[in-house]
Amino acid sequence: MASYLPPVSILVLVFFSILTPSVYLARRSLALSWVSAVLGALLGWILILSAGINLPVSIPLISWSPKDLLPYSPVWLVDRVSWPFALGLATLSLAVILTDVAREFEVESSSWAGSLALTALGLATVFAGNPVSLLLGWAALDIAELVFLLGYLRGMEERRQVVAVFSARVGGIFLLLYGQILAVAKGIPLRFDQIPPDIGIFLLLATSLRLGVIPLHIPFWRVPPLRRGIGTISRMVPVAGSLVFLVRVATVGVLPGQVSILILLIGLAAIYAGFMWLNAANELEGRPYWILGMAALSLAAAVRGQLLSCLALGIALMFSGGMLFLLSARNKLLIVFTYMSVLSTAGLPFTPSFLAGQLYSLPLSPWHILLFIAQALLLAGYIRHSRRPGDTLGRAERWVWVIYPSGLIFLLVAYYLAGWVGGSLTPRTDWGIGIGSLLPGVLVMGFSILLLSWAQRSPQLPLSLRIFLRNLFSLSWFYVLLDWVFRTVGQVISFITLVLEGEGGVLWALLLLTLLVAFLSRGGLVGG
Repeated sequence: MASYLPPVSILVLVFFSILTPSVYLARRSLALSWVSAVLGALLGWILILSAGINLPVSIPLISWSPKDLLPYSPVWLVDRVSWPFALGLATLSLAVILTDVAREFEVESSSWAGSLALTALGLATVFAGNPVSLLLGWAALDIAELVFLLGYLRGMEERRQVVAVFSARVGGIFLLLYGQILAVAKGIPLRFDQIPPDIGIFLLLATSLRLGVIPLHIPFWRVPPLRRGIGTISRMVPVAGSLVFLVRVATVGVLPGQVSILILLIGLAAIYAGFMWLNAANELEGRPYWILGMAALSLAAAVRGQLLSCLALGIALMFSGGMLFLLSARNKLLIVFTYMSVLSTAGLPFTPSFLAGQLYSLPLSPWHILLFIAQALLLAGYIRHSRRPGDTLGRAERWVWVIYPSGLIFLLVAYYLAGWVGGSLTPRTDWGIGIGSLLPGVLVMGFSILLLSWAQRSPQLPLSLRIFLRNLFSLSWFYVLLDWVFRTVGQVISFITLVLEGEGGVLWALLLLTLLVAFLSRGGLVGG
C-alpha cells in the first residue's frame, strides 16, 4: 500500500492543477477555485506525510531495454533522504495557497494551479531512485521552467537571464552524464548506493553548477515578477531536486586532496551570499542569496562526506526560507514563528538542524572560518528581514486570521517532522549533546547577533556597490562577452562569404588551395 502513496499524491496534484482553473472558468468564482486548490494541496500533503510511515519504498516505473545500453531502468525511491524534501515541497505548496488569502493581489487560480503542477513535477524529481530517473526529472523541470518563464516574461534582459540559468543547469546535466560515462568505463554502473570515490567530484560539481555555487553565479538575481507565492515555489522546486542528489553524493564526498580547495571556493561563495542577503532591501530581493548561501553550506557538508549535516542544512533552506518568504502580513504573534525558525536553523539541540553542526567537526581547515562567518551572516540577515514591517491584517475578515497563520504552522510542524524522520534532529552517538556539539550552534547564534547589531548601526551598503557585486557574480558580463564573440565571428564569416561570392571568389579560392597544398607539402601536419 505504501508504494502507491507517492504516485497517487503526484496524480492528485496534477488532477487538481487542472481542476482549479477549470472551476474558475466554469463558475467564475475565485472562492471555489481556492477551495479546490486547498483540497488538492491538502490531500497531496496527507499522502506524502503517510508515505513516511513505512520507509524505504522502491517503486519501479518502466523497464528499458536493451540492458547493454542502459543497465537499469527509471525507478522512484522514497527513503529518509528523499522523503524530507518531498514533505517540504508538499508543505510549501499547501502553505502558499493558504497564505495567499492575505495577499489580494496574488489571488489567481492560475498561480494556484501552477503551484500544484510545479510541486508534482518536483516530487517526481525528488523521488528519483537512480541517475537515469534524476536526469529525466532535471530535464523535465528545466524545460518546464524555461517554457513557463519565457512565456511569462517580456523583457529582453529577463529572458536572457532565464536562458543563462537554463544553460548552467544543462551544464549540470552533462556533468552528471560524464560521471556516468566514467563509472561505466570502470565497469561500475552508477547508482546512488554505488558511487566510486573518484567520480564524486563530478557529481558534486554537477549539483553545484545547478545551484550556482561553483562557479559562483546568481540564478535569477533580477527577480521575475512572480512574488511570494508562485515565486517561492518556482525557486524551491529546482533547488529541492538538486539538494536531494547532493545528500546522496555526500555518502562518498570527494577525495581528501580535493577537500581544501573546494571548501575555500564554497566558503567564498557562501560569504558573498550571506553578505548580500544581510544587505538586501527585503527578503524577496534577497531570496536568491538565501538559497545560494544555504546551498553552499550544504555543499560543504557533502564535500566532507557528512550526509546528515548536508540533509539538515538542505531542509533548513526550504522550510526556514519558505517561512520567511510567505510571511507577508506580520504582527508580534506571527513574528514568533520566524524566531522559532531561526532557533531551528542555528544548529541547537533538539532542532531539525542540530546535526548541521557536524560541518565544524574535526578535522578542520582554516577555510572553515569562512563557512562559520557565512552561516552567521545568513542567520543575522534572517532575523533582520523577519523584523521588517509587513502588511497588516487589521481590516481582514476573521476567517483570514485563521487560515493565514495555519499555513505558517504547517511549515513549522512539517519542519520538525522532516527532521525527525530524516534523522537530522535526533542526537547520535558520534554527535550527542555535549560541549563539542553545543558550541557550533551557540557560537553561530551569538556571532549572528553581533553582526546584526553591527549592521543596524553601520550605514547600509551603497546601492551602486550592491549592483556592481550582483552584476559581477551573476556572470552577466560573461554572457555579454560571449555575445560579442559570437557577433564578431559572425561578422568575419559574413565578410569571408561576401569575398568568396564576388567576382574574385574563384581566385581567392585558388590562392587558399595553393597555400594549403604548400603547407602540406612542407610537412605541416606531421611537423616534418
